[in-house]
This record gives sequence, structure tokens and C-alpha cells, in this order.
Amino acid sequence: MQANWSTEKALFDQLVGHPELKLTAPTESGDKFGDPAAVVDNQGLYARAQAAYAQLCEAINAANTQLSQVLLAVNKELAAIRQEWLERYQQFDNQLAEAVSRIDVDNKGLAALRTRLVELQTEKVQLHAQLTQMNHELLPNRAATTTYREELIAELLETRKTRRQQRDNRIKALNKLMGGIVRIKMLPENDDSAYLSNLSAIAKGSRLRAPILQQICNKSTPVKLVRSFLAGDIDGVCAATDVERKHIETLFEHVIEKGTIEDFLQLQTLDLHDGLAVEFRKHSNDDYVPIERLAHGQKCTAILIIALADGDAPLIIDQPEDALHAPWIEEYLVAKLRDLRGSRQYLFATRSPGLVVSADAEMIITMTSDAKNGVVEATGSLERHDLNVLALYHLEGGPVPFKRRTIKLGSSMN
Repeated sequence: MQANWSTEKALFDQLVGHPELKLTAPTESGDKFGDPAAVVDNQGLYARAQAAYAQLCEAINAANTQLSQVLLAVNKELAAIRQEWLERYQQFDNQLAEAVSRIDVDNKGLAALRTRLVELQTEKVQLHAQLTQMNHELLPNRAATTTYREELIAELLETRKTRRQQRDNRIKALNKLMGGIVRIKMLPENDDSAYLSNLSAIAKGSRLRAPILQQICNKSTPVKLVRSFLAGDIDGVCAATDVERKHIETLFEHVIEKGTIEDFLQLQTLDLHDGLAVEFRKHSNDDYVPIERLAHGQKCTAILIIALADGDAPLIIDQPEDALHAPWIEEYLVAKLRDLRGSRQYLFATRSPGLVVSADAEMIITMTSDAKNGVVEATGSLERHDLNVLALYHLEGGPVPFKRRTIKLGSSMN
């Protein structure tokens, strides 16, 4: 009998009343028809729409009033039922206590055992309820959630793979357009700064040193690390990262003890960005040199080659001759600009005769300025005499120095 009463107690303890219920609907749209600046012929439609919304509001208010009254009555009845059950339970408990006291004439502790029995039966009912919830709700939900999570991760990985393939195809196309002077290579996923930062935050307090965490990041990916954690595959992580078992055990135990499992799972969404290596060579017989080892002018040359390789958007470049090797302007840049004529617009702020004259600039704008303002002198092509004179002045310093260079360098030309 006591077991049955304990089972019922868990049931009747839940009769503590239901929360407030209310109906809601998008009635605020009716306010738009309250004071309309409508076309005269449409004012009647505005009035009808306002009346319809008013009718809806009235019905909602009436329903909420009725709900409130019913809910009040139901909660009152449930409270009365619970109270009556408690009174009946108290009567049974008193009868049981009297029966135990009559039996326990020698005071052998049956009363204390009865109290403990009630506690154990209550715990048993609670555990049974939790077991039922776990088997019928929590475990199925967990299985469905786990499956859904794996599907999302697989979709994410496939999307990243596709994006990487698109980048690789784009790089191959650019390399072909750059004629072997500049070469771009895509490196494996190598930007693990966010990975390390997040893993360090999760491992805070575990006493794992930074070099250990860095080694884990260098030789594993977030998805593989988390999957190993969920599967309890410590040995797999050790084999992949060359990190001692005790360190991986410490990390996984720390995640569980500190309750940071959700943060650990979130690592799977981190995107390890691809790295790019840019290389340059002056001549076809030379070896490629990484851009990091180039002089400033050669770096600018490589970047400009990439910018000119493809695209259809206007390209604006400010005084490239300041950083570029002068012969390269004539040997490559001028020829490239002549080949690309008509396919793209290029705007150069320059004093280079090669870019203006050799590349056959279609539009020339000469400017002059004082300390505060710039002024356009002339606009047009070299076929115009005034533009021809101004170009000679701005690009060569005028006819006198141009003639001097022609005389002194003429022997080399001949």
C-alpha cells in the first residue's frame, strides 16, 4: 500500500496549476486603416477592413476572457483535488505509523525504517519516471539530433571541399593567364589561429601547455578531434598528433568535468582557411622564388601581374613606375596592356613614357597643382598637338632633355 501511495504522490504533486493561456493574432495591421489618406473611392474599403480587424480583436478578447475564467476554475479544482489527496495520504500515513508502533513494542527501530522506506519508494518513483522519459524521449531525441548533426557536418565538409576545388580551378586558370611569370599554389588548410584560440579557451585550467595544444591543432582538424572525443578514441588522437596519451586524456576529462562539451562541439564549425603561396621568376629558365623573398619592386611586379591577369572591372593603379623595374614596364606591362585593349578599362596615375606612349593610351589627362588643389590642364589623345606638347613636358621634362638623351643614347640605339 505504501508503494502505491508513493507512486500516486509523484502524480498528484504535479497538480500545481497551469500557466496563463492567451490567444494572439496580427491585429495591429488594422491600425493602418484607422485614419487613411486614401483615394476617395477607396475609403469605404478602408472602413470595411478596419471593421473586420475590430471584429477579430473583439473575438480574441472574448476568447481570452473565457480562457482565463476556465483556467481559473480548472486550477482551483486541481488544487482542491491535490489537497484532498494529501489529506487522504496523511490519514493513511497516520494509520501506518500507528500500526508500526503497535508492532514495534520492543522499540527496534521500525519507525525509522518506515521513514526510510518512504524515502526510497519516493526516489524509486522519481527514478522510474526519469528512466521512462530517458527511454521514450531523451534517447530517441539524442539519436535523432546526433544523426542530424552528422548530416550537417557532412554537408559542411562537402561545401568546403567544393569551395576548395573552385579555388583550385580559379588558381589554375590564373596561372595559365600569367604565362609562367607568376605562379600561385594553394596550400593545405593551414590557418589554425582560430582553432588554437578556441581550444586554448576550452582547455583553460587543465594545465595543458601551449606547445601541446599547438601540436594538436597542427596535426588534427576540429571535426576529427571532436569525433574522436565523442567516440572516446584517445589512441586515435595520439597516433594522429604524436601527443602523449596522458595529455589527450587530460583534455577530454577537462571538457567533461568543466561542462564545456557544447563549446567543444562548436569547434567543428571552425573554418581552417587555405593558404596561398605566390612565386615569381624573371625569366623562363630561372627558378621560382617565393614572394616573401623578393625585393619590393619584384613584389609589386608580381602583384600587378596577378591584377592584370583576369577580370573585367576597372583597374586603378597609382604610379607603378615607382616600384617596378623600368625595362619590365616595356617588356611585359606595355605588351600586356596592348593585348588587353578593349576588354577592360585601366586608369594609371603615372609619369612613365612607356605606359602613356608605348601602350597607346586612348585618353590622357594632364594635371597641374599647387599646395592645395589640382587642376586639369587638358584631356585628349597624343594626336592633339597641345596634348602632345604637354605629354612631352610632363613625361620627358620637355624637348631639350629629350633631345639630349636622344643624342647621348643614340649610339646604343644604332
